[in-house]
Amino acid sequence: MNKYVVKRCGSVVFIGATNVGKSSLINTIIGEKVSIVTHKAQTTRTSISGIFTTANTQVIVKDTPGFFLPKKNLESALLDVAWHSVKTADHIALIIDVTRPNNPSTLFLIRYLKSIGRSCIAVLHKIDLVNKGALLPLATTLGREKIFTEIFMTSAIKEIGITPLKRFLETVMPVGDHLFSKDTHNPMPSAQVAAEITREKCFLHLHQELPYSLTVKTENWQNFTNGDIKIQQVIYVKRPSQRVIVLGNGGKNIKRIGTSARIALSRAFAKNVHLSLHVTAEKDWKSKERITER
Repeated sequence: MNKYVVKRCGSVVFIGATNVGKSSLINTIIGEKVSIVTHKAQTTRTSISGIFTTANTQVIVKDTPGFFLPKKNLESALLDVAWHSVKTADHIALIIDVTRPNNPSTLFLIRYLKSIGRSCIAVLHKIDLVNKGALLPLATTLGREKIFTEIFMTSAIKEIGITPLKRFLETVMPVGDHLFSKDTHNPMPSAQVAAEITREKCFLHLHQELPYSLTVKTENWQNFTNGDIKIQQVIYVKRPSQRVIVLGNGGKNIKRIGTSARIALSRAFAKNVHLSLHVTAEKDWKSKERITER
């Protein structure tokens, strides 16, 4: 019997217009939360990777910022992340929200991929939200673009079409040794994961008032002998007026964010988490508001 086993390892980058459900789809594929998910556009700022590994194949899945026409420096930086990922990934998956398939950003991405000669797979997402009779004509139309090697139909919420998509990705990865241990689902450092979780809670609780330039940094991490974790984080905004928004009247907003983030962090790390949040504007470093959740 041939004992030689061919190992495969490669990457696939998920791209698409804003709010097409890329992050939710990645989390469902990986089987745990590895990418920030909110109702806000442009919440993914870094190419956060999730990993799933079978006996012989390891697939590194990369998320990217939702595509949109840039107006500011931050927005241009978000797109730079996406373009770099497209150029360096082994495979590309274009995620298309079937409730708005003719989104201008989606059409732009199709034209862009054609212009650089990159083939990809199309993932028709959120199929649970439309009449099934609309899916075949859409798939036929996409097939005429001549850049899609495969077309999949999925729903992260209903977990439809996930297994076929994963099996396909396993088969197209290039031959190579695995880069991560088989139990690794998220290669990000724990401090970065914690920062992403807190930033997600900021998006969820601040709604339309949210400053899009908001970012979170984990500045201190302590592991105690009883298993508890103490995490200190700073929420950065650009202006003092934005800091006031994050804090809220009487600290109402930051308290809600802190409580929600602490609960999510405790679940993510399976430990009792003590979370300390500071909010500061870039030009107002000495003026910090602190809320500690226990």
